[in-house]
Amino acid sequence: MIKKIEEITEKELQEIISIWLESNIQTHHYIEKSYWEKNLSVVEKELPKAEIFVDKIDDKIVGFIGIMDGYIAGVFVEEAYRNQQIGKKLLKKAMELNDQLSLNVYEKNKHAIDFYLKLGFKKAHMNIDEETAEKELVMVWEAN
Repeated sequence: MIKKIEEITEKELQEIISIWLESNIQTHHYIEKSYWEKNLSVVEKELPKAEIFVDKIDDKIVGFIGIMDGYIAGVFVEEAYRNQQIGKKLLKKAMELNDQLSLNVYEKNKHAIDFYLKLGFKKAHMNIDEETAEKELVMVWEAN
């Protein structure tokens, strides 16, 4: 069941950070692992500022979405729970609560791009991530 975290506990924060790090390293094999490890403290500091929705199984967070003012900072699902509609449920919850959403996704992450397109997101334009020098696609969604 998708649940909004009102006040994040240390346990929840650590579960989310762990999923964030593992997911990024596994998914973005074209970016050095050290990049993600280096950004861990920034994410840990910024995460509590975001609106966070989680999916839990047996009281353990298995996926989450972070949203800041209509911008999806990320949708992440623990590897063992992928391909079980968790990411889709998290994104649909964000779509229920917002009239517009945007996100950035690396151009090389074809699986994620296809996922967002299937859920109604559109390609807006391309940027270059200055830190990684990778092309990023900006995608947007608007309620009907």
